[in-house]
Amino acid sequence: MKVAPLRLLLPSLIALSLATPLPAAPPAVTIVMRYCLAPQPLPPFVDPEHFEGISERLAREAGRRVGFALSFRVAPRARCRAELASGKVDAMAVADVAENRAVAEFPRRPDGRTDRERAVMQLHIAMVRRVGTAYQWDGEKFIGPPPPIVGIRIGAAVVSHALQGTPVQIDESARDLKLALAKLKLGRVDAVFGLKEELAAVLANESDGTFEMQSPERAGFAGYAVVGKAFYQRHRERVEAWWRQIGALRGLPEFDPASQR
Repeated sequence: MKVAPLRLLLPSLIALSLATPLPAAPPAVTIVMRYCLAPQPLPPFVDPEHFEGISERLAREAGRRVGFALSFRVAPRARCRAELASGKVDAMAVADVAENRAVAEFPRRPDGRTDRERAVMQLHIAMVRRVGTAYQWDGEKFIGPPPPIVGIRIGAAVVSHALQGTPVQIDESARDLKLALAKLKLGRVDAVFGLKEELAAVLANESDGTFEMQSPERAGFAGYAVVGKAFYQRHRERVEAWWRQIGALRGLPEFDPASQR
């Protein structure tokens, strides 16, 4: 059997080594990163019980490579955002909306836009309606008999942001989606909006065929591991390196959502 000369194999070996993100030796001094998670599980991305969702594992492994030791805690999303602003926590995973940009730094491209290639999750917004009702949502426009009242969970900033400009009245009084869906069942709201992954988990326990869900493709959005503004100023170079590692690692099979479902 013929063996190719090393000089012929060398270009391929170099290309392979450049394409594979190798673990970097972490700096001698490890910095603890206090990372806040909301209590709602979003499989396969968020696991607030064991911290083994894709987004937590991705942030943790990227942190290990650059010298961040992640310490997770669980709190309501609004409290996580407030604690990020005050510096009580250092990081959390959020969408790119105004409420979050006000308190956090995001991974950015050279042109200043948020870098979707370094997101830690891809989620979708969905609408749930009672079976047989005429309400429709295409990801941008809400269609149905006016004036519609739609329910969302308290503090669901990305959902309320998605509904801006649509002719709906928002009921944000339910502390969780289960209560929002109970209002829908009783006819107190006309539809319920939330994250598809979160709604699917709640609907899994509804077996009477009362509800149906719509989730248009255009209703997708990215979630980013962000840091507080003061934390970023103190550790700018290391945070940028962390985001670069997230971008390099997210394409590996162990962080592929399709293989985790």
